Amino acid sequence: MKILIIHNQYLFAGGEDRVVASEADLLKRHGHEVIFYPRSNKEIYVSRFRDKFKFVFNEMPWSRKTFRNLVDLIQAEQPDIAHVHNPFFMMTPSVYKACHDNGVPVVQTLHNYRFLCANGVLFRDGQVCERCLYGGSRQAVLTRCIHHSFWGSFMSALILRTYRERRILQESITAFIAPSYFCKDLYCRYAQLDENKVFVKSHFIEDPGVSNQEKEYALYVGTIREYKGILVLLKAWEGLPDIPLKIAGEIPPENEWLMDHMPAVKNLEFLGSLSMQETLDAMKRAKCVIVPSICYETFARAIIEAYACGVPVIASDIGALKERVIDGQTGFLFRAGDPFQLQEKVQRIFNQDNQDTQLGKNARAQYEEHYTPEENYTILMEIYKDVIRKSLQ
Repeated sequence: MKILIIHNQYLFAGGEDRVVASEADLLKRHGHEVIFYPRSNKEIYVSRFRDKFKFVFNEMPWSRKTFRNLVDLIQAEQPDIAHVHNPFFMMTPSVYKACHDNGVPVVQTLHNYRFLCANGVLFRDGQVCERCLYGGSRQAVLTRCIHHSFWGSFMSALILRTYRERRILQESITAFIAPSYFCKDLYCRYAQLDENKVFVKSHFIEDPGVSNQEKEYALYVGTIREYKGILVLLKAWEGLPDIPLKIAGEIPPENEWLMDHMPAVKNLEFLGSLSMQETLDAMKRAKCVIVPSICYETFARAIIEAYACGVPVIASDIGALKERVIDGQTGFLFRAGDPFQLQEKVQRIFNQDNQDTQLGKNARAQYEEHYTPEENYTILMEIYKDVIRKSLQ
């Protein structure tokens, strides 16, 4: 099978970029031909002001450059299927027309809520925000939810309006992949997607193996952002001075203010941005991995990374996290935004002998049953074959 993978890389790499790379490698290992069409938001970030101005007014919300490039690529390569991961912001909805006009069926992975919400995370001013779901993307302009910028929010809202007016989701995409049932339900409800076109497929991770190393600390892995619950985590640790905490992740410039809260926390080590292997090595020495998000996560890849290493997870009970963590079996859930309940769950693991050992075994069993490359490949191929079959009818 010849598969065209389309992905607009983010300014700061994250879990979504890792998912794209992992799926592409998985497909290649199974003998498929993978054609990759990438763009990156760094293109506009490093541009001169004049070039940024030209892009905004000539390429948004409809990129003629992307359309021409993709048409040429499709006609030259003749792919069987196109798999789009992220079209924001350099590609625009022109991606789907290029595929549709050339008879290539499209699968779209719903990594986030960008098609429903201008900032993609349904979060604003320290809490979940659903205004775009009920009031449309113009709410983003009223609240300036893109970096508090009128123009940034206006352009994001304009792109979303283009998707709605052209009915891209409903008419130009053959099938969707949602990484969780929570994500599927939200999209079917508010984007009016046909639930029969939305398949639920978890992400996966290559088997890193488990380790018998001594478990030394609690670990947070992820981008350092407010909606990831970093302030909740730090608040919880004010009452856990005897338990070591390590934080691994990149801090976007607009969130550097979060660093101001770290010096006040005892027994904290900031590891900075780690490679995938370094992340897994850190997880293998952790007594638990903490996912304290206060936003609607679509999946949370850090959970299955921990499971693969045989490490239990403490996660907030919001969004798709409730699907990933089996409370009391593979870790614990705590009330989202509640640092005191998080404290209780952490103490429960650290204060009880062998508590983490049985939870870790259960976590590893979950990985082996649901999150291996082999399981993921089987599901992905079933989706691809179904999409191609329907496109030929």
